[in-house]
Amino acid sequence: MWKIILKLNIGILLLTFTGIKYDREWNEPSFFIKHRPTFTFEYYSITGESDVTIEDLKDDETKKIEQQYIEFVDKQKDNFLDQFAFLIIPLFLVLIISSCLQLLTVIPRKKHIKAFVFSYCSSLFLLFFTYWNFFNVGGNILNLCFFILTTASIFYMYRNVTL
Repeated sequence: MWKIILKLNIGILLLTFTGIKYDREWNEPSFFIKHRPTFTFEYYSITGESDVTIEDLKDDETKKIEQQYIEFVDKQKDNFLDQFAFLIIPLFLVLIISSCLQLLTVIPRKKHIKAFVFSYCSSLFLLFFTYWNFFNVGGNILNLCFFILTTASIFYMYRNVTL
């Protein structure tokens, strides 16, 4: 039982170190790795490429969003670890979903490394598919499909893999 909870905590920790940043000029999304853990997942600039400064913003919430963007995106430009965000996102998703399904006893609690690897690979494939279609057709629908298909692949792999 403690291994499942440890796996869940590692997945949540990895989740807090990843995010999506939107470019100031073109508003294009890309995944990145944060320098410290937070539960904020999306980072975008309120001011964009305009001449408005953070002092010109009137609302405290918009100032906070802009300050977070400056801290996590502008000050951390060209981080080498951002290239590995595509590998970490399916990893934390598979860790969290599989440990939750194991805690609910929907899938066996035994350690199945083959099922974990196959689930991770299918989640990685689904992430690439979802990412390239992120803004073309219903981004939220594709994200929901990504989550459902990843859960289904984890369920299928853990149920059908025998060691």
